[in-house]
Parts: sequence; structure tokens; C-alpha cells
Amino acid sequence: MTHPALLSEALEKAHESIKDRASIPFEQFKALTADWEVFPVQVDGEVVGAILRHASEIHACITSAGHGRWFMKPAIRILNETINTHGYATTSVRANNSIGDLFVRRLGFSFLREEGGNWLYRKDKQWVSKQLSP
Repeated sequence: MTHPALLSEALEKAHESIKDRASIPFEQFKALTADWEVFPVQVDGEVVGAILRHASEIHACITSAGHGRWFMKPAIRILNETINTHGYATTSVRANNSIGDLFVRRLGFSFLREEGGNWLYRKDKQWVSKQLSP
């Protein structure tokens, strides 16, 4: 069980990570994610964001402090657990966000369609890496 203070900090960092793309107040973000699972993401003991999951939908909301450093075994476990449970995982990226598109494609997500200004993706197979196997 994750400590409530750690969950709260992770959600605050997740909100911070999207503030340039979605200018909504923290309280609104918190309400929108109330029924989502929140998995704190830490790098070198510092909370740098969160992985948010609702059923098969999964999002990594990571601040710049964690960029290029956060995708490790705990994140792989969450992704693979989602695929094991639902048979697939879905995510989305703001349309025309080439960095986000490249990231999710490198994880093995396939583009589905554009909807409401977002690109939607799906991944059917677990993440497997010789360097980062769970």
C-alpha cells in the first residue's frame, strides 16, 4: 500500500507535468482522476510524476526531472499488468506531439486514430527487454 502523502505528491507532480498541455487547476485534475489508480514514479528517491491507470487506459505524467530516467522495472510491471488484466493497454498523446508519439511507439503501442485532438494508441503484447526485463 502506498502512503497517502506519496500518492498526493505524485498526483501533484503529474499535474505539473501536463500544465503546459492542459491548463486546468489542480483540484479539477484531482477530480478528473479520482477513480484512477495512481502509481508514484520516483527517480533517485525523488517523486517525478505518476503513472495513471483506469482499466486498460494508462498515462505516464512525468516532470522534466524524470525525463529519460523513469522507465524502469516498476513502470514495466504496471504496463504488463495492464495488458495481462485486459488483454491490451491504451493511451493517448496530444495530436502533433511528435515526442510523445515517438515515446509510445518505442514502447510498442500502435496508432489507432485521431479523436478530439488526441492520437489514440493500443498495445497488445507485453513489454520485453533484455536490459529491463521485469
